[in-house]
This record gives sequence, structure tokens and C-alpha cells, in this order.
Amino acid sequence: MPETTSHLVTLSSAQRDERELRAARFAMRLSLAAGVLMLLGKTTAYYMTRSAAILSDFAESVVHVIAVAFAAFSLRLSTKPAGPTFLYGTSASRSFLPDSKAP
Repeated sequence: MPETTSHLVTLSSAQRDERELRAARFAMRLSLAAGVLMLLGKTTAYYMTRSAAILSDFAESVVHVIAVAFAAFSLRLSTKPAGPTFLYGTSASRSFLPDSKAP
């Protein structure tokens, strides 16, 4: 009987990990979409006003979109299994993500 219980705990843990991964991917996509929309809005606003302040905000948005894209890439890379190139997997790339837990 204890074997069945431990199997259920492992299954539950795997399901929880999958749910957390899906939530993280959704958050990355949402942040990337919002960043791109803000970038487009600031581009339009700059061309309409030629304001240096809006141009500065535009530059910040470019950095934000690049940072989110790098975080999304790191998340994707960290979920790949071990292979011939990375014998122990690529989970170490997860350390580049904000609030990541050590493997």
C-alpha cells in the first residue's frame, strides 16, 4: 500500500510542475505581447509628437521586450531534457529567470 501512495505523490508533484510550467509560459507570452503592444504605441506616439521623452520610453520598451524574449528563451531551454550535447540537461539556464529555484 505505501508504494501506491508514493506513486500518487510523485504523480501529483509532476502535475503541479506541469501546471507551474504552463503558467510561466503563459506569463511570458502575456508579458511579451504587452511589451510589443506598448512598443508599437510608443512608436506611434513618437512619430506623432517627436517628443524626446516618448523616444526615451520607446528605448526602455525595446530593452524590456529583449529582456522578456531572453527570459522566455531561457524558460524554453531549461525544460529540454538531457541529450548528447548537454549530458545533464539544460536546467541550469533556469538560473537566468527571475525568482527561479535552484535545480
